[in-house]
Amino acid sequence: MENKKQNKKIDRILIDPSNMQILNDIAHQVQRELGETISVNSKIICNFLIKLRISPLSQEELQLLRTENQDIVKTLRNVTQEAIRARKNGLDFNLNDVSKILETLSVKDKSIATKTFKSKKSQKPQNSKDSGDLSLPEPG
Repeated sequence: MENKKQNKKIDRILIDPSNMQILNDIAHQVQRELGETISVNSKIICNFLIKLRISPLSQEELQLLRTENQDIVKTLRNVTQEAIRARKNGLDFNLNDVSKILETLSVKDKSIATKTFKSKKSQKPQNSKDSGDLSLPEPG
């Protein structure tokens, strides 16, 4: 009996007031359309909606989730670390690279950033005023 209680650990979440209103509206709809023979509350509605969602999030949903919840400090730290690694590996890192990384970088996928770098040896010299180049200074 104790194992069943341990397996049924309850996790509580906070729901924004606007989303709580949506859950309440759905509960009222259920009461109106199905009558009093069914008893629902926000917990039942929320669990029902989650249970219906069997597919993973789409790319659009992931992008929206990132847009609404991205931690800019963690993102900038990650970009800084990528710049340091690029410099150590003899790769150039400029403002365009930062923009690409900020557009595509996810917390778990750091391989995207390394694909945007170009070897210094293969680049032609450019006027840094025109190119938006914010390369890190040479160590030493």
